[in-house]
Amino acid sequence: CLNQSDPSASAKIADDFLRGMSSNDLYKGVVLPSPDLNTYNTVMSLWSVVGGDESQVGVNNVYQRLEVASLGEGNGTHLRPNSQTFKILLGTNSRKDNRFCIENAKEWMEKIKTLLEELGDKEMLSDVDIYNAAVSRQDNKIISNDNEYSPYWLSLGKSFDGGFKNITDDGSEKGMEEWLLDMETKQVYPTIETYEAVIQAWIETGTWDGLLRAEDWAKRSVLSATVGLQSSVIPRLKTIKPIIAAWALCGDERAPKRVKDWIDQLTMLSETTLPHLRPGLDIFAAQVVAWRQHQISKMKELETPAEHIPRDDLSAIFSAAQNCSDSLGEIIGKIERHTNTRDVNSYTTMFTNVIQAWGAASISAVPLSSESDPLAPSRGVNQILKTIHLLESIAALPDRTFFDDDVNELQSIEIEQSREHKAFLFECLGEVFAEALEQLRQIDTSVREKKVSDETRPGKSFFLENVFEVEKML
Repeated sequence: CLNQSDPSASAKIADDFLRGMSSNDLYKGVVLPSPDLNTYNTVMSLWSVVGGDESQVGVNNVYQRLEVASLGEGNGTHLRPNSQTFKILLGTNSRKDNRFCIENAKEWMEKIKTLLEELGDKEMLSDVDIYNAAVSRQDNKIISNDNEYSPYWLSLGKSFDGGFKNITDDGSEKGMEEWLLDMETKQVYPTIETYEAVIQAWIETGTWDGLLRAEDWAKRSVLSATVGLQSSVIPRLKTIKPIIAAWALCGDERAPKRVKDWIDQLTMLSETTLPHLRPGLDIFAAQVVAWRQHQISKMKELETPAEHIPRDDLSAIFSAAQNCSDSLGEIIGKIERHTNTRDVNSYTTMFTNVIQAWGAASISAVPLSSESDPLAPSRGVNQILKTIHLLESIAALPDRTFFDDDVNELQSIEIEQSREHKAFLFECLGEVFAEALEQLRQIDTSVREKKVSDETRPGKSFFLENVFEVEKML
């Protein structure tokens, strides 16, 4: 039931099992124990991630049975609902068509107030977590197997993948803002989780205005934390990542600069008042992704055969590839190069995006046969090989040596370093080399399909031109 690979099926099976426990049915010859409050909360939680009307019907049905059980004789008193119960109840019923609905949230908050007064527990009315439950996404509990994005958290901005949307219905997001401000008037002060829910809601609109509103709320949390007004809203990397992800994926020409601006701000904050905001290599990688996405966006705008691409547009495609390389070089220069642990995924993401960018530029430039042309395919091929050599030089760097009075401790550290180094070599170099070979193959295929050659070197193959490099990578 807890696997949640099929949320609806899991919830139904768990609910049936709960009914069996309530009746002390036999299960494989064993009498099922009576459920406790945690059992009810667990089944409600499973229903909460299903979504839609089915989710609300399931949660409310289980709660009604809990109410009946809690009023029963004997041990029924231990089934009294707690804050977790009400959080699930409010979070599920505060939605309409799987979006936050402030009218529903207010209606159910009043119902919960009445229930708490009947239970004689008015203190729970000031529990900020209950208010946060109204705006939190229940389906965040489902583990996603989507490997489309790397780093994985770029999926937080997937609404922007392919460009800005033109959706005008933002009632749900504005309702969240109203809910947050209403909390403050009731002296139930929002936490960073409240801000993150509002930020993510605006990000999921996929719109230009939504992204700017998300940035405004992120800046508000930074300001509140840095001037000491509210320690409960100190931003985390988790707070800012959806915004960086949105800029990285949108493909807009302004995006790479906005990603860099956020990275610079995080770096500055980490060096002054908020050290936990120090950006990791995965966040730096978003800058390379942003340039690659901009290049993809530019190429989609053209949608013409390569031989008809205007030279200015071709220059822009090459420029984006060059900016990918420049960003990579800048990042490599900033990070600590002598380190024990290497972030395989981030390295792979950065280097493969750079190689893909130069591959795309070369294929776009295939009709140009002059080697002296700065927009010739050979330039892209040379940059692919240059990128490979950069990664090789990083992989070849010796691991940092730690000296210790205990020789056994030193040997243990060296063995661990060796394992990490081999893992880095196999995982990172393998994937990046494979991408480089694939790009060379695609460039050669494009040359053959367009029957492009110059008079002195007919049937040119970039594989054969660089056979030594190809064999070494293989």
